[in-house]
Amino acid sequence: VTLLGDPCQLGSCVTSKEAERKGFSHTLFEQLFNMKMPYKLLNQQYQMHPTIGSIVSSLTYENGTTTLNALSESAN
Repeated sequence: VTLLGDPCQLGSCVTSKEAERKGFSHTLFEQLFNMKMPYKLLNQQYQMHPTIGSIVSSLTYENGTTTLNALSESAN
């Protein structure tokens, strides 16, 4: 099974005590990470301006991502 996504993105907002008790306040990514399942970080992003991408990489991914300049290259 392959699961794609970003565990650093905001998870769901659980407002039900019953749902929280059943574990729905934790994403599947969190559960798998806590079980020490193998994972691969996709470390290149194209969507953000390089300055913003650098800040996000530093604050969220321990400088583990790089920004490729596809947006500015496609504009030329």
